[in-house]
Amino acid sequence: MPNNQNPLVNGIAVIIDDEIDDKNSNIYKLISQIKDTGMPCVELPELPAYEDKFIAQLQGVSFILLDWKLLPSTISEKDDIPSVDLPTDSFEDANIQFLKKICKELFVPVFIFTNEDVASIQTKLMAEELYYKDRSNFIFVKSKTDLEDGSLFEQIDAWVSENPPVYVLKNWEYEYRKAQNQLFVGFYKFNPLWVTILKKCFKDDGLDEFTVSVEIMSLIRDNIFAQMQMTGLKEGHLDNEGSLPDKEQIRGIFERSKFIENGKLPEDEVRCGDVFLMNDGRYYINIRPDCDCIPDRKDTESTLEAVELCLLNGSIFENEKKKYSKTHGCFSPQTTQEIIFCMYQNNSFVFNFKQFSIEKYGNVKTFRIGRLLPPFLTQLRTNYTQFLMRQGLPRIPAEAVSPE
Repeated sequence: MPNNQNPLVNGIAVIIDDEIDDKNSNIYKLISQIKDTGMPCVELPELPAYEDKFIAQLQGVSFILLDWKLLPSTISEKDDIPSVDLPTDSFEDANIQFLKKICKELFVPVFIFTNEDVASIQTKLMAEELYYKDRSNFIFVKSKTDLEDGSLFEQIDAWVSENPPVYVLKNWEYEYRKAQNQLFVGFYKFNPLWVTILKKCFKDDGLDEFTVSVEIMSLIRDNIFAQMQMTGLKEGHLDNEGSLPDKEQIRGIFERSKFIENGKLPEDEVRCGDVFLMNDGRYYINIRPDCDCIPDRKDTESTLEAVELCLLNGSIFENEKKKYSKTHGCFSPQTTQEIIFCMYQNNSFVFNFKQFSIEKYGNVKTFRIGRLLPPFLTQLRTNYTQFLMRQGLPRIPAEAVSPE
């Protein structure tokens, strides 16, 4: 992506406002600014009737622009209804419930451009844990009148520069979509039946239907990642001058960068790096290669449950301060074990290379708690291989090193 281009200008904008058709309204002017960039817009006069289904279709949108005071389509603020008190609270509650569903399902920037009091809206969002004063937010509240001069994207630029996660996400989405399209267009031009050709090759190799689908998806994933370019991030956009995270927050970030909890993993697969917690409190990690974690290709009756895993025994590591090297920023290595910093539930783990066992997946699958990711898994496997290939050497006499 060009360095001077706002990542939020790529994709589709969703605008929800009851005055989108009023050419004299502030929102109409804002929509004109968005369309002037060439962005397509989805314009809705009110919250969608089927919110859950609607939100499910919002994957990859650039941002959502939401009016805070949404009147029903049958009522206009221009209507003279002196005898009726409009239930403003109910409109706000509907917006809050909509935002909560958005936050649960998507990580997408939401801009609330309103004619109401900005501070009061922020207060209500804070009460619902949707907005925070002491850190950056992906919900942005701004008065519509402040944007009439055409400064919409200047304001968005300033907001994006203060929100590194949003900036990185949108650059990632742009590069991913570009690489994805390049891949599929290239394959399709070469042969529209390329997926069928790959399937036949995998089937001829003896793979079952499930494994074939896994192999095809893995091939697509690897090709897309190989073509992605993430070198266009602006200097300074990854910094934030807010309060520094505390120790527990830093540990939580490291845990999420290396470990995927079981609830987010497919139930019908087992891979290298899967971690199990048995009833007796013992931890195990599977180090068998992915290609061996599938049913026997030669046995048509073989099942995933029958796959034999190679498990290393592990436990919670208690000596972080003693083993930590400030010079190198890591734990002092040992030939017979691997230490994984802050892997699960804020704990570091040590896996012992001398304690090895074979177990069928069907006997342990209900005890899986998650999966360790590369490069930490790669480091563990590499060191384990070196442990297996180690050569014993004679002890060096102390007298030969020091006269004392």
